[in-house]
Amino acid sequence: MPETRVVHKQPNIAEKEQHINLRTTNNYNQRHKATLLPELSQGSPVYVRDTKKQGTVLASVALHSYTVKT
Repeated sequence: MPETRVVHKQPNIAEKEQHINLRTTNNYNQRHKATLLPELSQGSPVYVRDTKKQGTVLASVALHSYTVKT
């Protein structure tokens, strides 16, 4: 066997999928002009689209999840 033979490495499938997912997410966000919104503070007025009512933020439950009084 010649010592100059070329060895082709298999691409890392997990890295490739992660790259594809990141590219897909970025394309979607650019197409739909999606942006990160700032955190809401306690007492901030909000509009709840599901119930079509206005309300006030009482507390932050989790990241982007709030308790709202309508």
